[in-house]
Amino acid sequence: MKKLIVLLVAVGFAAPAAAQHRQGLSAGEHGRLLSNIGCIDCLRGEWDSVLTLATFRPGATVASLRDLLLNGMDTARVDAYATFLGRLYDRGGPRPTSRDSFVAQGRRNYDGVYRERAAWALGIIRTPAADSVLREALLSPLDPRVRRTVEYILQYHPSP
Repeated sequence: MKKLIVLLVAVGFAAPAAAQHRQGLSAGEHGRLLSNIGCIDCLRGEWDSVLTLATFRPGATVASLRDLLLNGMDTARVDAYATFLGRLYDRGGPRPTSRDSFVAQGRRNYDGVYRERAAWALGIIRTPAADSVLREALLSPLDPRVRRTVEYILQYHPSP
């Protein structure tokens, strides 16, 4: 199972990074940001790395997380993940759902996880700009799971 999780994460980072999510971050910084918020079992170190990037590049980090929260993962990464899911489905035995349903649900989950993690990263950064993005997200059409995460962060993790 652990190998599968590692493979799932690796597929997400194999696709080229889209400039639309960089928002002033270099390709390396953007890659590290995605790597840190895409962790499977987030440890304090990943969130510390996000905070460090936000300390040195606050505007660019918040802008990149805003784009990820409001617009989701770039299409190339989601498509690469969907291709992986299709291959995974094809290798398995009998399934309780169709291949198309399996891939579609996987795409939604993949995008939703990154949107939730972007919200958590903004909640950890907790600058006025980060809080503004979280409040802006509540005015946007979001997946219910992502909306609940944003509401939770704003309610139970007040700004310092």
